[in-house]
Amino acid sequence: DYISDSSASQTFYWLHYMDTHHPYLPPERYREHIEDCPTDKTYIDDLHDRADDGGLALQSEAYNTSERNDIQALYRGEAEYVDDQLNQLLETIQNIHDWSETLLIITSDHGELLGNRHALGNAAFGHPGYLCEELTHVPLIYAGGQVPDQCITNIASSIDIAPTVASAVGTPY
Repeated sequence: DYISDSSASQTFYWLHYMDTHHPYLPPERYREHIEDCPTDKTYIDDLHDRADDGGLALQSEAYNTSERNDIQALYRGEAEYVDDQLNQLLETIQNIHDWSETLLIITSDHGELLGNRHALGNAAFGHPGYLCEELTHVPLIYAGGQVPDQCITNIASSIDIAPTVASAVGTPY
């Protein structure tokens, strides 16, 4: 609604979706159609209650294999929900603003451990204070009318986002 109500000739929006952070609790309709995703809220609450340190260092020994799979399914539901929200956002922007004058940037501040690697202190879920590919390899997508269609697979850094935005709007950085 905020985007639809905007009458400014130039706008800047910053959205930070927190849904793919622990606790993973996608809306019910996403839990219902993700294969093997738990739907029982009491059970999901129990999984979350066992998280150590507010969910930032979920200990692998606190969960059996089936429960780890359930946590991963809940995360997939969260990711699908955010993907749908991004699609809705993109559609709204394209309907309201001149796409040829739009710069859309999608990125993430970090990834998540999903039980496939153990960090210091045996943390296997979340984003503990430990760097590994699962936490640092995140998407960086530039889209819009001025962005050429291409896929660059080399490593990039978020440090270049602000200068890119400044350059796009003709402002010195």
